[in-house]
Amino acid sequence: MGKGRTWRQRRRSKWLLQKKGGNGKETFLCQAEYVHLRKWMKAEGNFKSPHLIPYIFPETGRGLMTRKQLKPGDHILSVSDKLIITSDTVLASDIGHWIKKCEPPLSAHQALAVFLLSERTKGRHSFWYPYLHLLPDTFDTPAFWSAHILNNLPPAALAYARTSLENVRAAHVHVCTWCNLVCPHLAPQLVSEKNFFWAWYAVNSRCVYMEVPSSAFIQERNKNYALVPFLDLLNHSSDAKVSAGLNSATKSFEIVTCSGSRKYEQVFIKYGCHNNTELLIEYGFTIPQNPSNVYEFSLDDILIIAKNLNVTHLVQKEKIFLSNQFETGLNCIDDDVFFSWKLLAVIHILSLSWPKLQNWKSSVSTVSLFCLRGESKHLAMRLVQLAIENLQQHQSQNGKESTISCDKNHLSFHKKLCMNLWRDDFTILRKAQQILTQMT
Repeated sequence: MGKGRTWRQRRRSKWLLQKKGGNGKETFLCQAEYVHLRKWMKAEGNFKSPHLIPYIFPETGRGLMTRKQLKPGDHILSVSDKLIITSDTVLASDIGHWIKKCEPPLSAHQALAVFLLSERTKGRHSFWYPYLHLLPDTFDTPAFWSAHILNNLPPAALAYARTSLENVRAAHVHVCTWCNLVCPHLAPQLVSEKNFFWAWYAVNSRCVYMEVPSSAFIQERNKNYALVPFLDLLNHSSDAKVSAGLNSATKSFEIVTCSGSRKYEQVFIKYGCHNNTELLIEYGFTIPQNPSNVYEFSLDDILIIAKNLNVTHLVQKEKIFLSNQFETGLNCIDDDVFFSWKLLAVIHILSLSWPKLQNWKSSVSTVSLFCLRGESKHLAMRLVQLAIENLQQHQSQNGKESTISCDKNHLSFHKKLCMNLWRDDFTILRKAQQILTQMT
């Protein structure tokens, strides 16, 4: 008797796993881990994702693979609003009564984090257990790194990471103050900084934008946060083209592909136009050749170089910068334009003589890379060269001081993430240097 279709499908699946570098047992375990989640979601609401299965990819780790070709306009998944966690969900829960007593109100991010911690203590008794017990125990964001590894970040990324940590700690202090005053019985699961960091980054790395009604009990700013089970298996790609949002007719959060995917490919979504520093600090990963990467100069550094080059009328020019919001956005961008308009404008203004400085607004309106000539080009080249030298100095110093004792696997992975950011910065600056050198 000949072998049937089922045998051929199984053989095809086994061949596919071998070709992809996977392991049949590993992938089966990955699928089995989520079978209960899918059953729960189908039983409790309108959940549809018929063609996507969990898979371990060598490039990204866990993700979702499509078992059939997806064409533009095809639905990737659909999740009922009954299975979506928002601030409305939190306010309607058993801790909603206490959250409504918080003054000033919690942010949506804080409220969702508190909700995750509260529900996690219920274990299997929580309605959300099939989703919660699959959340990671820790995250690869720098908030969970040791101080030694953190110091391996490039200077700008390190400053970003420290600011982010300060913001999370301030959010935790707010929660602790509310909890101790209003609901001390919840303190055991909420006041631990370790627990709060876990919940905060569980929300941070998984939430999507979804319109949520305003509430007097939740801060209005950034209120449209939502956690959508199963959706968080979709990884980020800067090339992904999808449309996503709540369908008012089906009352489901739906994702539709605009570009399609080939059979057995990983399906991606796009978290937004984030550079690798933002992706690492907020989500815990980087991507190769990220088109959103930038190198940002500080106005202070530019002014120091200008002073060393004896730029005239520097006091007046600095006043122009500070009164016209030129302190930020001074970037080298990895695209055809390469220098941001603000960076070009600052360099242009610094090169102006006193008579032309009186009419600086009209002259900067048409500034472009090709306007860099003479003094302005020299200033731009000196700025880029100094940035490269500073990075080399910082990197050399980090290399000498990096004596870290911890788990070798984590060490190598997190240090690799740091090295990715260093490489991004050097790539952009050397490309800028090359462009300036080739200009006539």
